[in-house]
Amino acid sequence: MSSTYHESMEKSFPSKARIRKEKKKLEDAGVKYILSCWIDMLGVPKTKPVPISDFEPLCLGKGPQFAVHSVSFVPELGPADSDQIPVPDLDSLVICPWDPTCAWVFADLWWEGKPYNLCTRVTR
Repeated sequence: MSSTYHESMEKSFPSKARIRKEKKKLEDAGVKYILSCWIDMLGVPKTKPVPISDFEPLCLGKGPQFAVHSVSFVPELGPADSDQIPVPDLDSLVICPWDPTCAWVFADLWWEGKPYNLCTRVTR
């Protein structure tokens, strides 16, 4: 897994060549869905399934987002606040052994252009 801490979301994106390579590998293996996952403050995995056709947008921060108020346990945030954006760490990408039509990847959460301070993978 990546040990690099990025200060900006754009610098955290994998290269387009890496995205194409990983997508082809997944498609060749028969993967249909990517499970983009992050771990909440209680250690519970949260995920959103993404069809393989949306792999590139997911890797570029344009995939499904998480409502910050519903998963962060921060009472001062509400539905009007912007969502968290997951950016996958492709070094953690694996095909699920229990269902080879799915792949699983850890994601780092970004909020308002910065690492989300409650994402357990980017907390410093």
